[in-house]
Amino acid sequence: HSAADMAGPDDESQSSPDIVIQETERQFWEQEELVVEVTERLHDICPKGGGGSDHWVEVQVLRAFRWWLQLEVPEPQGFLARCIQSTLWNFLASFFIAANAVFMIPSADAQMRLGVGSDVPLEYRVLEASFVAFFVAELCLRLLVH
Repeated sequence: HSAADMAGPDDESQSSPDIVIQETERQFWEQEELVVEVTERLHDICPKGGGGSDHWVEVQVLRAFRWWLQLEVPEPQGFLARCIQSTLWNFLASFFIAANAVFMIPSADAQMRLGVGSDVPLEYRVLEASFVAFFVAELCLRLLVH
């Protein structure tokens, strides 16, 4: 490699397109290494025997894997995307995750005290259902944005 190839992103002698090209090449080689790793694992799973069907399966898996690596996620746009990506939404989601984690302690304690299979108090079931509803709604909204 030449000195220009080894220059870091902080080096002002490199223009922005050069950095983009280097990053793209790095990502390409990382993906190629992943494809090689998957191919080696496929060889372990489907050793070549007398039949050609094992090779066909390997080729199909590699085609699907390469197709998957080439997919690009479009940039989310619109009002809903702005809401889901907002600081307020991230704070709300973080709050629900932390509250759920804290809630698990008394909930698990109540289940242990009451015994396996017995009904926990209604308050615990309502809170648990609320957390599940929020997390399912968040997942649906994030999928809807994409």
